[in-house]
Amino acid sequence: MKQQTQENRLWMDWMLRMLKGGVVAVVVAGVSLLLCAALMSGGLVPATWEQQVVLGTCLVSTIIGSMVAVYGLREQVLLVSLGVGVCTVFFFLCLGAVLFGGALLDTGCIQNILACCCGSAIIGILGRKPKKKRKR
Repeated sequence: MKQQTQENRLWMDWMLRMLKGGVVAVVVAGVSLLLCAALMSGGLVPATWEQQVVLGTCLVSTIIGSMVAVYGLREQVLLVSLGVGVCTVFFFLCLGAVLFGGALLDTGCIQNILACCCGSAIIGILGRKPKKKRKR
């Protein structure tokens, strides 16, 4: 019974880390997109770069959210960081459905999903604790 309680506690900790990282990623993406929209309206960034800006924002925001989620985590780093990417995609789809009346699956959504997953996978792979060297 104690073993199961400890496993449930670990599972809950990982889930909360995923949600926290996803929320951080969405907030960072929102602020970044507002900043980029202001730069585009001011003429500092060409409006033709819109798709690249959105993809870069998805990538960078998911990297930051994944870094927040896996900070101090010793195990299951890849699982948690990929969970952040999935949470971020679901948050974006839900926000698109609420704000625009649809999930906007026809406007390059697949590229954004891949950018979120790649950003979280980068942190999952690079954020692992290095393996201990064998003593001779």
